Amino acid sequence: MAKKQVKPKKKGPDQVSDNPPLVNLSQEEQWRIINESGVLHQVKADDTREQRSGSQQDEEPTVLVALLLTIPLTVLHGTLEYVVHLQYDFLQDFTWSRILSRQVPLAPVLALFIYFTTRYKESRAAQAVFMLGSLASGCALIHLSQEDQTFGAMLKTPGLAILWIFFVIQAKLSYALISLFGCLLYYNRHWLQFNGAIKKLEL
Repeated sequence: MAKKQVKPKKKGPDQVSDNPPLVNLSQEEQWRIINESGVLHQVKADDTREQRSGSQQDEEPTVLVALLLTIPLTVLHGTLEYVVHLQYDFLQDFTWSRILSRQVPLAPVLALFIYFTTRYKESRAAQAVFMLGSLASGCALIHLSQEDQTFGAMLKTPGLAILWIFFVIQAKLSYALISLFGCLLYYNRHWLQFNGAIKKLEL
């Protein structure tokens, strides 16, 4: 009778070979070889470069946002000052020297303010500051427009206006709506007081 040939069993990928490894190194020896090869240092360097590139990418949009907001807000400030001078018939005082003395110092200060607030605008503390700042500047602007309409008081309104606009832009929708609702209540405060007085008389 012919002998049956026994075929060797194929080992699956999960099966461990019974044959000993060709090179048996201790764990300390393996780490020594890895350290001498510099693989770990290269990986750390790659991670550092990725972190730096990521931070630079985050930095660039912040600078861009600061520039894009500074230019229109500065122009708006100058335009509102022109409107105030026109309204009170003081255009002869609205000269180029006044424009430069007001707008040139304003632009870098506004740019730095926008830059630093934009970097941290996602935090709740910053959003709370934006909401309170919007509420305060809006109510102050409404107060000056209704109660004190002198030329000196109106010269303060351009600065309050750009602050109000900036805080509303930076705030999230819910915070912005809360601040605007508060300003709306302050704007109608006399009407609310009048209705309250009528109700007291009726009682």
